[in-house]
Amino acid sequence: MRRILLGATPAMFWLVVMQALAQQPISTPMLASDPNFRDLAGIAARYGGTGFSDITNKNGVMRTGVFYRSEVLNVSDADLARLSTLRITRDIDLRTPSEIAQTPDRVPIGATYINVNIYGTAAPAPPGSPTSAAQASAQFADQYRAFVTNPVERAGFGTVLVDLAHSDESALYHCSAGKDRTGWTSALLQTIAGVAPATIMSDYLATNRYEAGKIASELALIRATSGDTAAAIIAPTLGVEPGFLQAALDQVIASYGSMEAYLTQGLGLTQADIYVLRAKMVDYPTLPGQGGFTGNAAAGAALLNELQDSPLSGAYTAFNYYLQSAIDAGTLGGVQSQVGGQVRADAAAYLLRQPLWLDVALAPYASGQDLSVGQTRIWMTGLGGYFATNAHGGAAGSSEQTHVRRSRIGLVDLTGCQGNTNEP
Repeated sequence: MRRILLGATPAMFWLVVMQALAQQPISTPMLASDPNFRDLAGIAARYGGTGFSDITNKNGVMRTGVFYRSEVLNVSDADLARLSTLRITRDIDLRTPSEIAQTPDRVPIGATYINVNIYGTAAPAPPGSPTSAAQASAQFADQYRAFVTNPVERAGFGTVLVDLAHSDESALYHCSAGKDRTGWTSALLQTIAGVAPATIMSDYLATNRYEAGKIASELALIRATSGDTAAAIIAPTLGVEPGFLQAALDQVIASYGSMEAYLTQGLGLTQADIYVLRAKMVDYPTLPGQGGFTGNAAAGAALLNELQDSPLSGAYTAFNYYLQSAIDAGTLGGVQSQVGGQVRADAAAYLLRQPLWLDVALAPYASGQDLSVGQTRIWMTGLGGYFATNAHGGAAGSSEQTHVRRSRIGLVDLTGCQGNTNEP
């Protein structure tokens, strides 16, 4: 890293520094009854990670507290209470009916339970009868290839990703051990986010560290009941190996030519789905060209950047599609100079409806009055007559008009748009 920075241009150095500063610490609670519960954003330092959220391409940084992965939610009361503090709104269970009947989830308070049976069968396919550890590993690699080639499993993974795209707040997904169906789902999400392949593999293999105690206990039990040979044969299936994930990744290229084609043609995701998922998972500390803008362009780019943390981002809005496509294209397309068209209409509609902004806007016209006791509502009575936003689909001009009764106020220009106030 030091050699890279020494040879970097000032602009590159600035981008790298901003990206590093934006990385968030991994502070996911450790659950004694669910050791493989973790944040998709990165690996805790105690389990061999950096302790900070992963970086992505296009100068992005993974957001923490968005998507969590887990094994079956057979958790203790204490761990259920911890889970329920994370504002998880969806618990997406990837298991079959027989697995669920044997060990039902303990759903976090406030979360909606959703079952997406990846295999599409009543129970997982019975394991083969491997005679060696190598044969057991090969059988698991075949299972991962089926994630790509089996149309039922593809449909299942597509449903999971779309469910996650439509989630509010945080969401959790899991299977039984939290390593195979969950591991492939995680790899897909990280690929959409733009995490480097080496980091995706490292995060995938972290299961062996998170589950080390559980794996050791299971192996000890097998040795005690079935002998050392049986334990040695089954050992690869209790954790994960690089060859498992690589088998699925190689199959994606063999079947579809690229991960993008697998996501869109194989899983049926739209570009809007992909952009919503990426916006939920990734924050871009600097937008394309932002460091070189001045004046109105700099202010406009700053607004576009800040709106990444608004409800307009990570949702199916014109703003989200615009900004994510701009990040792909490497240019804001001039929108930073005049936030116009539908993008500006979305931004204006969001900002103008925030009480805090209204209080600030009205303060000069309510001198000596306490806006904290309802004066905003008094001043806003005049807005009951009419509010409209006229906009075009492109980066064109738009205007917001408000007809005001009984009093005249100035409509404060919050987004660079032209405001008109008329008194009938």
